[in-house]
Amino acid sequence: MDGERRVTLTPPPGAKSGSRQHAWVTLLPWWHAGFAVLLVATGTFGTIELLGTWRLPCLLVLYTALAVLYVLTPHKFNREDKRGRVIYLCGAFAIFAAASFVFPGTGFLMFGLIPQCFMLLPLRPAFAGVIGMTMVLAGANLAYSGVNAPTVASISIFGVLTIVLACLFGGYIDRIIGQSRQRADLIEELERTRAELVELSRERGTLAERQRLAGEIHDTLAQGFTSVILLVQAAQAALERGDLASARGSLALAEPAAREGLAEARSLIGALSPLPLQGASLAGAIERVCADLGPRFGFSANLDVVGQVRELSNNAEIVLLRASQEALVNVGRHAKATSASVTLTFAERATSLEVADDGVGFDTTAPAGFGLSQLRSRVAELGGSAEVIAVRGIGTTVRVLLP
Repeated sequence: MDGERRVTLTPPPGAKSGSRQHAWVTLLPWWHAGFAVLLVATGTFGTIELLGTWRLPCLLVLYTALAVLYVLTPHKFNREDKRGRVIYLCGAFAIFAAASFVFPGTGFLMFGLIPQCFMLLPLRPAFAGVIGMTMVLAGANLAYSGVNAPTVASISIFGVLTIVLACLFGGYIDRIIGQSRQRADLIEELERTRAELVELSRERGTLAERQRLAGEIHDTLAQGFTSVILLVQAAQAALERGDLASARGSLALAEPAAREGLAEARSLIGALSPLPLQGASLAGAIERVCADLGPRFGFSANLDVVGQVRELSNNAEIVLLRASQEALVNVGRHAKATSASVTLTFAERATSLEVADDGVGFDTTAPAGFGLSQLRSRVAELGGSAEVIAVRGIGTTVRVLLP
């Protein structure tokens, strides 16, 4: 506690008032007002006591000098300003000593100067300053009143009480300043941590957006490009066989697939809803997907809606639509199926989508591809579940349930 503690008691230039300020900063106007009142009251008392004597002009000059010194050292309460503190404290102590020998009633100023010692100095130097002022005041009283037993007794009692009260009051001020410093450090650490959390949140949001875009690209552009490639390959094979009609049919299907992929790309850039959902209900959008993907891959796909149709959230509709697209593309690419049935069920507390095919099935213990992994992730974000049931030689069923 006796070391030099760097505690800024006034805000830096341009700093805004708020939680970063120390407790003393908000109280400084009251300290200034209190010291001014104390100085005026003591000066008034001294004027009454010394009226008509040579001591009065000296006292008024000294009190005026103390007031000017107080005003001209505005940064004395800033512990970073050592020069301002030293100039003020040395000047105030000298003026107090001189004024005490002119008028012992100057001792009343100690009620303002003692707190300033503890506000501006470390604990031990502050105690030394209090003891020094007490001894100066005692010497002034002895010089003013003469050395006699009552005077010595009263001065001794006053000195002891002053030092004891200074110890209590000074320790309290020192703890308040320490707590203010700790609070300021804690606030600074919290603000630094908050800034780090904001940055982490931003990075997490960026990562989530990248994952979302990856899923959107996989569910739309990648699947569309796959369809176009398969149709172009089918057209090339038909041309090699000399079957112009089949080639024209494949190319006729490839063109709208490419156009839809372009429209989906523009939709992603504009952050709009999926193209099939624009101007259509969820059931209508899934029906469009069935009518589009079935002919592309050479199987029939039909939609069946069960229950009372109702509006869902935009995220839920997107997830169910993407699930139907992912499942039907997998049917066309891997299942070797002739037909697929899509069932959209609106229950009382949940909405489900089921896509079943009559293909060859697959091994569900094998690692899932990006599409199915992305589908499960999207469904889980909405608190739902997704499962894939496949039996070799019988077919595959994809079920998605959203609460």
